[in-house]
Amino acid sequence: GESKEEEAGTPENFIVSEECTSEIEALSENKDFVVAVNDFSTQCNAVSTSGTIDRGIDLVLDFAGCDTTVLDQACIDAGGKIVTIQALFCKGGEVTVSIKEYTDCGGISCPSHFQSEAIKQLEDETGLSCAVAPSPTP
Repeated sequence: GESKEEEAGTPENFIVSEECTSEIEALSENKDFVVAVNDFSTQCNAVSTSGTIDRGIDLVLDFAGCDTTVLDQACIDAGGKIVTIQALFCKGGEVTVSIKEYTDCGGISCPSHFQSEAIKQLEDETGLSCAVAPSPTP
């Protein structure tokens, strides 16, 4: 038999249950939900950039002005729960990313620190280091 090895360096409280993981997989396979996410991405023009490569680029994703009604409903219909990240600030090399009022859809049994998981995933995918924080004042 094969032994399942624990993922090294994962703090106890960050281990997401299999139930939560399978719920998130189910969400990503729910066609109506995927359509709602894609429509939201198209309609919500949240991204603005400023700066230059040599001076550093500031990327701002501000979802505050976006209507999340359809997305929220699709999340609930798909059996998920809505998680809102008020402000997230990421930095990596010459790039800073500020994310405001970001709505995510998590599995219904996922813990409230599911946010930390989502952020960790974002860091892994982008190579940035992120913190949930009030945006630093200029």
